[in-house]
Amino acid sequence: MEKILLSALRAATLAAVLAGTTAHADGTNTAVLDQREENQERRIEQGVESGALLHHRQDHTSRAIARKKHNSR
Repeated sequence: MEKILLSALRAATLAAVLAGTTAHADGTNTAVLDQREENQERRIEQGVESGALLHHRQDHTSRAIARKKHNSR
């Protein structure tokens, strides 16, 4: 009985993971895509390119790492 339940649980989990992966690969996750489009439009309207904030954060991180290396000498 327990083996059957575990087998069913594994099958259900695998089916859920595969369904989520397939939906993501197909781009059918419209709620997330719609939110991304809205965010991108908002950034453009505000005059900020979609990647500018990320690049700024990366530059800051690079500077912080360089400073730590320099200060440890």
